Order: sequence, then structure tokens, then C-alpha cells
Amino acid sequence: MPGHAKNVPTAVRRASDNSVFCRAIGHAWVKFPTDDWEPQLASLQYKPMSFQCQNCGTVRRDLWQRGSGILQNRVYVYPDGYVLGHLNHGERTAKETFRAEFIEREE
Repeated sequence: MPGHAKNVPTAVRRASDNSVFCRAIGHAWVKFPTDDWEPQLASLQYKPMSFQCQNCGTVRRDLWQRGSGILQNRVYVYPDGYVLGHLNHGERTAKETFRAEFIEREE
């Protein structure tokens, strides 16, 4: 096998296939109802919107300003095993790292 993924952190190697896939290429969002929070935030000024990734199950909760469409707030709810902890001393792991791991898993 090629040596391009030899420096992949252990936490990335242990991540689920779906987690690695989404971190490598991005999420596949579809609209998702979350009745537990939308009615509380709905107003004449804001529209709560929820989306779920079809691949990994992550839920994205947005609060959009009505009329302008400005994003007021965004929160992610991750499935178990998605969050990898503090890799690279708290810095975000590069997409290239996940792409390299994805390639390794595909070969």
C-alpha cells in the first residue's frame, strides 16, 4: 500500500467509515424536523431549520433571519463516535488527513 497515510493520527484511524467519509468530502444534508427545539425558537424574526447528514447522522440546527436569510446561529449535534477529541493540540485536523485515511480504507 502507498505510504501517504502513515502519519494519520490513531483517533482518525479509529473513526467510523461514515465519519471519515464526511470529514473527507463533506456532509450530505437533507431537511430534518426537530420538534424538540423549533417551536421554542420560531418567531416573526427567525426561522429555525434543521438538517441531518444522510451518511453519518450529524444534525445541523440553524437559525435563519426571516426576510434577509442571514444565519443567526448554528449548532451541530454529533452522533456517538464522530467527535475525535483534541487532535493537533486543539487545532482542526486537515481534510487531507481524512482523505488519506479514506483512500487507505478504499484500497
